[in-house]
Amino acid sequence: MPTGKRPGKKKKGGGKKKKKLVLSTMAADFPLTSEEKATIKSTYDIFATTSGRLDGEKIATVLRLIGGAPTEEELAGISLHFPHDSYLSFDDFVELVENHRKSHGFMAEELREAFAVFDIDGDGEIDATELVDILTQVGDPLSQSEAEQLVRESDLDGDGKINYVEFVAMTVRP
Repeated sequence: MPTGKRPGKKKKGGGKKKKKLVLSTMAADFPLTSEEKATIKSTYDIFATTSGRLDGEKIATVLRLIGGAPTEEELAGISLHFPHDSYLSFDDFVELVENHRKSHGFMAEELREAFAVFDIDGDGEIDATELVDILTQVGDPLSQSEAEQLVRESDLDGDGKINYVEFVAMTVRP
């Protein structure tokens, strides 16, 4: 019975379609909010190449920085589809995050809530004074100089404050 396929003929560009299919499977069930996409974009941009694409070897790092916790098995699966010498566009990375979120769970909401506790004035950044205030309230006092040192160690963009992306990086680093 004919199958409609021609023996010996391969479709051109099939690899890209396969990656797209892998990425989009199930992602529609767990779309990211615009706020989550903005946070992911900020982190993605820190690690993206000058051409605006994410190097395959940095996928795990960025996933962890935005609150994901990929297992070694998941990372191996990601590596099969996106080897270290490949690159991911931002849209493809968003789909990967949505799939990871569905299959693994995501602690982003908990991290956002924790960040809000430290961000006393609600300006989207944590300064040393806010760190001192909150940690003192919870019984783990920190001196102003210790808080300033912590901010310096966590401040990736050099603005003297900890934004959400930096907070996540500080929280999930070993």
